[in-house]
Amino acid sequence: MNENEDEFESIKVILVGNPGVGKTSIIKRLALNEFSEQYITTFVSNCTEVKLVINDKNIILDIWDTAGQEKYRSVNKLFVKGSKIVILVYDITNKNSFKELDFWFNFITTELGHYYYLGLVGNKYDQMDKEEVSQEEGQKMAESCGAYFSLISAKEDKKGIDNYFEAIVKLYLKSFVHEFELIDEKESIIKLKNKENENNIERKKECCISKNNERNERKVRLIFLGGKGVGKSNIINSIIGKEIKKYEHTENINKIELMYKYKKRKIKIEIYDTNGDGIKNVETLKKIRKSDIFYLVFDLNKRESFKELEKWGKEIEKCTKEKNIILTVLGNKNTIEDEKNIITKIEGEDFANKLKGSFEIVSIIKKDLIKKLINNDIEKYLNNS
Repeated sequence: MNENEDEFESIKVILVGNPGVGKTSIIKRLALNEFSEQYITTFVSNCTEVKLVINDKNIILDIWDTAGQEKYRSVNKLFVKGSKIVILVYDITNKNSFKELDFWFNFITTELGHYYYLGLVGNKYDQMDKEEVSQEEGQKMAESCGAYFSLISAKEDKKGIDNYFEAIVKLYLKSFVHEFELIDEKESIIKLKNKENENNIERKKECCISKNNERNERKVRLIFLGGKGVGKSNIINSIIGKEIKKYEHTENINKIELMYKYKKRKIKIEIYDTNGDGIKNVETLKKIRKSDIFYLVFDLNKRESFKELEKWGKEIEKCTKEKNIILTVLGNKNTIEDEKNIITKIEGEDFANKLKGSFEIVSIIKKDLIKKLINNDIEKYLNNS
């Protein structure tokens, strides 16, 4: 990662559709302003990086071009994971490529649930004289699956493609974003003391929700794990809008209770901030077994903190077998003055993949990006559970 990469928000985009619809040509026109009349089959999915500025925010689009052949469709599953924007592509001169969109929509929904922003483009509108799929048919398809639709031409319309990608990224940035609310005006924290007697719990205040309602209330539990000084508490503080402080060791396991708006419902969110004392901590193990969304945090400039995550990963696997969980590895740029990270993005992604999770680089000076990450993980968990 170069020294300025942390200033960009990274968004994974994937284009899917039958062979020959122009996925590769669309990406080349967007990224390089190039077009070739010669058709070359894409056999292996590959990634192209495109940088944009949207609403004064620096955005990196990691755009994946997938193989459309039947025999490669199972391989595409490996590259779909983690996609934030999915664009279905068909050829307006090929009716079959349009009919096959049902397959591709079902394929994407199976792999991602409903957690992504969907686009639909009909390519080759420069060949309207050969049209087999009308614009009305494309629009109807888009309305039925909730996709952002446009006709484009990779051959002739660079501006149209630029405008489409800029528009769909803006729509994505507005979606899946909800605000966290503390359960009432005062912070609700339960400190779980690190003693063998698990019943020794000091309640700072009573929850404002009655026990009868709580039984029927949907809960999602998040837990932050990692060694001492990696920045777990400040990441959590950035979520709830609390002041970021200099490092202070977390003595106890803190539980913070929030409300989260989801599809006109309010979901109770419990966030556990652990103290980094290791997997021998009885209370930490207890919370791991109860949790739904896991964050393994390390300091990008401390290799030892990265190595520590392996034991946490094993414990999570052991405690959550056959349970639907979301796991994200967070490489924290823990101090503003960091210039170059010791742990590379590739190392982080490889480790996350072994745990069947995802990897993100975060910084406490980018609070909005952290909040969006947590929002998206909660949405994904709720959609899949």
